[in-house]
Amino acid sequence: MNTDESKRDFLRLAGTGAAGLALGGVIAPVSAPNTPEPSCDRKSVEIEVSTAVSFLNKVSSLLPGKAQIIAKVVGTLNDFNAAYQAGKFDSASAFLANASVLFEQLLGDLGVNLNPTVKIALAIVDAAISAIAVLMKSQSNAPGVIAVIQNATPEQQRQMAIIEKRAAHAEQLFAVIQH
Repeated sequence: MNTDESKRDFLRLAGTGAAGLALGGVIAPVSAPNTPEPSCDRKSVEIEVSTAVSFLNKVSSLLPGKAQIIAKVVGTLNDFNAAYQAGKFDSASAFLANASVLFEQLLGDLGVNLNPTVKIALAIVDAAISAIAVLMKSQSNAPGVIAVIQNATPEQQRQMAIIEKRAAHAEQLFAVIQH
C-alpha cells in the first residue's frame, strides 16, 4: 500500500468516526478580558472526552516513545472537560484549541506508517475532538456570546480559528457521508 492510499484510509476512518460522534452532539465563544465568561450550554462532552482519552491511552501503551506528548493531549482534554463542565467557556475554548494543536503535532510526529490498531485509535480520537469542536461551534449563537466573540483578544481569535477549522473539517466529512 502506498502512502496516498494509507492517508485515504486514515481519513476515511476519521471521517466515519467524526460523523458518528457528531450525531451525538459545534465557533468557540470566548469572553473578553476582565468580563465574566458566558456560561456553557451544559451538553455533555464527557463521552467524547472519555473516548479520546481512552484511545489515547491505548496508543500510548502501543507507542511508549510518544507517551509524553500523549499525556499532554490527555491532560489538556481533561482540563477542557473540567472547564466546560464548570461553565467556563473561555477556558474550555483555550484548552480545546491546545488539545487540537497537540494532537495535530502528535499525528505529524507519527507519520502514516502505523499499524492498523494505532491508525483506528487515532482516527477515533480525531473524531472525538472534532465532535467537541462541532458542539462548541454550534453554541456560538448563544445569547451574549456573539458580542463576546466580537471583543475577543488576538489569542482568543487564534483559538477560535483552530476550533472552527476542526469543526469545519468534521462538518465537511459529515456532509460527504450523508450523500
